[in-house]
Amino acid sequence: MPRKKAAAAAWEEPSSGNGTARAGPRKRGGPAGRKRERPERCSSSSGGGSSGDEDGLELDGAPGGGKRAARPATAGKAGGAAVVITEPEHTKERVKLEGSKCKGQLLIFGATNWDLIGRKEVPKQQGHNSDGKFIARAQRIEYDCELVPRRVAIFIEKTKDGQILPVPNVVVRDVACGANHTLVLDSQKRVFSWGFGGYGRLGHAEQKDEMVPRLVKLFDFPGRGASQIYAGYTCSFAVSEVGGLFFWGATNTSRESTMYPKAVQDLCGWRIRSLACGKSSIIVAADESTISWGPSPTFGELGYGDHKPKSSTAAQEVKTLDGIFSEQVAMGYSHSLVIARDESETEKEKIKKLPEYNPRTL
Repeated sequence: MPRKKAAAAAWEEPSSGNGTARAGPRKRGGPAGRKRERPERCSSSSGGGSSGDEDGLELDGAPGGGKRAARPATAGKAGGAAVVITEPEHTKERVKLEGSKCKGQLLIFGATNWDLIGRKEVPKQQGHNSDGKFIARAQRIEYDCELVPRRVAIFIEKTKDGQILPVPNVVVRDVACGANHTLVLDSQKRVFSWGFGGYGRLGHAEQKDEMVPRLVKLFDFPGRGASQIYAGYTCSFAVSEVGGLFFWGATNTSRESTMYPKAVQDLCGWRIRSLACGKSSIIVAADESTISWGPSPTFGELGYGDHKPKSSTAAQEVKTLDGIFSEQVAMGYSHSLVIARDESETEKEKIKKLPEYNPRTL
C-alpha cells in the first residue's frame, strides 16, 4: 500500500461513505492563447526595394481557410507618412490549439504477445435509448450497430420517485469508454454514464442498464464536481475538483461491487496526474510515484518486477520506477506504458539503467 499523505481538507459524502481528499489550489488552464503584436520593422531610409519581412508585412490565415492580403504595419520609406492598416474586428481573436505537454522516454511492461493475449472480437455496443436487440434466424439474438456518427441529443437525471427529467446545457468536456459503458464529463463538472449496468459500473446504486446518458448524482453539488474521468473494463473512476479519487464498479468480479462512487482511501491526499485501466488492473501517476494494483490473473502490467507478487488487491507503489517521474500512464488489456520525464541529468541516468525493450521479432 502506498504511503498515505496528510490530507488538508475533508470532503464529506452522503452517509453511505466518507472520504478525505487533499485540498489546495489546482492549476487551471488559462484563457485561450491570444495574438501578440509582432515587432514592426521599417525599411532602410537609404531607398531601394526590400523584402516583405523587412517591410513588416505579415500573411495571416483568415477564418475559413483563406489568406488575407499582406498588411504593412508601418511604411517607413523616406519622405512617406506612416500608414497603419487595421484588420477587421472579427479576425482579431486567435485561438491557440495546444497538444499534450508531456514529453520524455516511453517505457513498457506487461505481456506483448498480442496474438495470445488480445481478444479476437470487438464487443458489440448499444447506442441512443435502444439496446439494439433483434431476433435473427433460429431465435438467435443479434444487435444493431451504428454505422454512421449520430449526435447524442439527450441527457437525463432520475429522481428518487422515478421521474425522468432532461438535463439542459450540457457542454461535453471529456469522454471515457469501458467495455460496455461510457462516461461523460461536462463543463459544469457533472458526470453522466450509460450502457451496461452490471457490477455497478454506472454509479447509480443499481445494476440497471441505461440507454441514454444519466447524471451521476454524487458529483452534482457545489464543490463536489469532477475534473477527470476514466473508464475501466467493469469499473469507473473520477478525480474530484479538490483532488480526491473516486471509484465505482468492480475490478474483481468475484467480489462485492461498489454500486456508487466512493473515495479510494489508499490514495487520499495524493495528487492524481494520470490514470489508466486495463481489463482489471489500474495504474496511476501521482506526485512523485507510480502506483498500480489489480487482482490475479495479471501479466506483468503492474510492473512490480521479477521475484515479486504479480498481483495486488491494494494500491502499491511501483518500486521498479523509484526515482522516475511518470508524466502520463496508459494501460491495455495486459500491458502498461509510461511517459517518463527526462529533463534532468539524474532522470536521464535513471532511465538509462532500465533494460531496453527488444521484441523477439521485428
